[in-house]
Amino acid sequence: MKKFLSILTLIFLLGFHAKSQDDYVKIKLTLFETNLEKKYFTQYQDDPFLLLQALNPEENPDFKRWDKLLKVLDKRAQRKNVDVQLLSDIFYKTHQHLLKRYAPHSFFTGTLKDGVFDCVTGSGAYALLLERYGIPYILVETDEHIYLKGQFEGIPFIIESTFVHDGLIIGETEIGQFEKKYIASEKSIEPNKPVVLGRNSNSTKENKTFDHIRLKELAGLQYYNDAIKKFDEKDFQGSYVQLLKAEFLYPSTRIVSLKEKMEALLGVVEYSELR
Repeated sequence: MKKFLSILTLIFLLGFHAKSQDDYVKIKLTLFETNLEKKYFTQYQDDPFLLLQALNPEENPDFKRWDKLLKVLDKRAQRKNVDVQLLSDIFYKTHQHLLKRYAPHSFFTGTLKDGVFDCVTGSGAYALLLERYGIPYILVETDEHIYLKGQFEGIPFIIESTFVHDGLIIGETEIGQFEKKYIASEKSIEPNKPVVLGRNSNSTKENKTFDHIRLKELAGLQYYNDAIKKFDEKDFQGSYVQLLKAEFLYPSTRIVSLKEKMEALLGVVEYSELR
């Protein structure tokens, strides 16, 4: 991932410059692309299934993959003697029926409809399933990745959505080995820079971020990823708008820092309240 200095150079070459307090521009921004996005974003803060669909939502979407997955798992969850096998069913059946193709900058509606996913949307799907079947979990955010960690009847586990074949990790020893790749060391700390979340977790780079988040905050990271995508496409105002929404859902250091840098580059902006 390019360092932020490279991004500043790109903006300079395109003719942008940072504005001082006495030399600014006012930019009128439209926060929501559609009324459906506004509805999902503003009215479903407590419904993560719909909140996660706020980015690129569709009217009357066809979620046959998701519906089929729920039907299969509901049947298995109704067995009299439910044990740790349910975790295996959830992990492998989700890849069998839903998660078909990994791609950075994925969005949740596309994951449900077409099976295109990254670690953010894949983890979102698994989190919703674990909640459906009453399995305690947390979402773990690192510098460039998201995964799930929890316990099922006293058995610790990790679900790594980007590992198709071995992404269900069970047992303290196995979990310890996995998390060594993500726990930061003091030497690994670098200055803040905008990094997309969603890389395949084969990366062994150590991280300084190791936070526990909720589904609402995951929705914020989805907007953050889209902000990075729009920036790469040179849609700088669009990138800033997505950062405003990302910050509202999840005012994390990475999101606030990037939003402030964009404000310095674009100048003073005017926008309506998100509430």
